Amino acid sequence: MVTFAVDTKAGEKSAQEMKNLLDVYDSRTQFASDVKDDLAQSPLTQTMGEGVSKIDQALGLSDESKAYIGALTAGLPLVGKFRKFVPSKKLTAQLDRLRAEGHALERHGGAITDEQLYARARTGVAPDGSKTRRGYTPTSTAFNSDELLVNADDFLRNNYLDDAIKNAEPGTLRIKVSADTGVELGRGYIPVGKKTGQSGPLQTVNDLTNVEAWYVYDPAKNIWQTNTIYPIPGK
Repeated sequence: MVTFAVDTKAGEKSAQEMKNLLDVYDSRTQFASDVKDDLAQSPLTQTMGEGVSKIDQALGLSDESKAYIGALTAGLPLVGKFRKFVPSKKLTAQLDRLRAEGHALERHGGAITDEQLYARARTGVAPDGSKTRRGYTPTSTAFNSDELLVNADDFLRNNYLDDAIKNAEPGTLRIKVSADTGVELGRGYIPVGKKTGQSGPLQTVNDLTNVEAWYVYDPAKNIWQTNTIYPIPGK
């Protein structure tokens, strides 16, 4: 007999996995684009879509029910395509670490929309509601997926952070590190001016391969934490 507790846990797991699938599906990657093309041409997708339409005509479903069934319809063919892209325990642990250490995911993660980036470039208000002290932001960018953010952080830590620490002044507790990863990481906007609301036309930047991060030293834990990390235009 299946208990309610087990059903609840299974439901929460399924919901999280579906969210992970859809996050990747919505990411601006070539893989996501290829999958969308495959699904659009899939006989299974078309057959299921026709089935939902017939159910709606027969029962007069509410918008909520149609949205729920639509999510399930999209989810079934997605599962096979994205199985290997559901975050592993290691990736999940990395995301939890980044959330605890700083604001990278909240301001520059894969869930950030172009609308939020545009608003930040115009107003200086970040997706998490925060504002910069200077009242404007020199760049407003985000990664195309959380996994790309994690990979970029690993790239800087494994190749550049140690040298930056060695070359820093004694007693330095905050270090900026940047590099070109050679991989398309994200996109965003660059304000032309430096006054909130008077930034002039915005420059749209796509296919950013450079990344910049700020690392902060925690003496109590004796570790360098990722305060923030974001894609930047090439220099």
